[in-house]
Amino acid sequence: MLSNFLFYFICSSAVLIYGIGLNRVVVFSNNPKSFALKAFKMLACVSSTVALTYLLCGKVFIKADLSELYPFVALLIFTGVSVFLEVIVRITSRINTSEFAVSFLCILLGLGEGTKLSESILISCFSVAAFYILVPVLYAIRKRLDVKGKNVKVFILIYLSIAVIIITLLAWNVTWLNPEVLK
Repeated sequence: MLSNFLFYFICSSAVLIYGIGLNRVVVFSNNPKSFALKAFKMLACVSSTVALTYLLCGKVFIKADLSELYPFVALLIFTGVSVFLEVIVRITSRINTSEFAVSFLCILLGLGEGTKLSESILISCFSVAAFYILVPVLYAIRKRLDVKGKNVKVFILIYLSIAVIIITLLAWNVTWLNPEVLK
């Protein structure tokens, strides 16, 4: 579990390395209103969809030799779960929390990379958490850039900041930093 956390949340972040929802995280960082509610809804939707899809595919589709259909099954289950949770959230808090692309890609990543049910759920939840952890970081960068000046477009500087974060994240794995290479 710790290795999955370190790999999918930090080292191989779904947003920074795979690019899942990179544009959406920049848009969310503009106004992080109802941030916790959106994160909770997406985590609940993704984890329940991964669990239902994994169990359905494991019990039905693998026995029928139709395991290649798991993205379609995941899409059907995700649509039902997402609509149900969206209705509950809109009735209780009157806030729109719908998000399709990031959630579905995290579901496919979890189902494709996981070998057990618990591992698939953890991978998809860590991917969602990596998405939502980056929102406050980019919000802070955005607020810092707003103070500096208005002459340069803020989106360009935010994407440059993301590039610096990605380079910093990947720089520790450079082989010339490994002491055994120099021996």
